[in-house]
Amino acid sequence: MLAIKKAYWSEKSIGEQLKNQKTRGELISLEDVVQEWAGRVSIVTSGLEAFADRLPPILEGKPRKEMRDIIKKEVRYLRESYARKGKYCPPPKSGALPATSAKK
Repeated sequence: MLAIKKAYWSEKSIGEQLKNQKTRGELISLEDVVQEWAGRVSIVTSGLEAFADRLPPILEGKPRKEMRDIIKKEVRYLRESYARKGKYCPPPKSGALPATSAKK
């Protein structure tokens, strides 16, 4: 009987700890995280599909080096849209390379 009471109070303690962590905002819903990241994947998917229509008129008649630079900027912009700081994505650790903003 003592083991059962000990197990009960252990679980009760864990439950209280989890409630406190949730109240302090230290726990997040898996559903919320999945939804946020699904939105980011959607941004990348849409961006990649848009390249086929968006890039040809921009690149037309440009020298190879300039085309390369334009494509790199577009890819960088898309990457930043995906990897931006957000509710479930902390800022980069110190020492990480800073993001550069690409202009359209």
